[in-house]
Amino acid sequence: MVEQMQTSGKAGTNHYASASLLFGIFSIFFPFFTLIFGFTGILFFWRAKKEIAVSGEAGTRRAYAGLICSVLGLLMLFSMVSLGGIFRMIGIQLNIFY
Repeated sequence: MVEQMQTSGKAGTNHYASASLLFGIFSIFFPFFTLIFGFTGILFFWRAKKEIAVSGEAGTRRAYAGLICSVLGLLMLFSMVSLGGIFRMIGIQLNIFY
């Protein structure tokens, strides 16, 4: 029974696609490391896409979800930095930490 499951021919999920999703989620929830996690998630997406095309493994949707999360995390970071700069230029100071 175990031998039949191992030789069934269906390839598993690509590990780079899973890593892309993981780093994409991290880029959203850990803002201090967003640049590292976001760009790493994008790099893993490209690696997963190449490997999936060659090997026929599953994980295309997972890789694209990782790309979307990575880009979303990076956009959130850049918008926070941009808004902070705009607020400083017009003289609004946000006193978040009292």
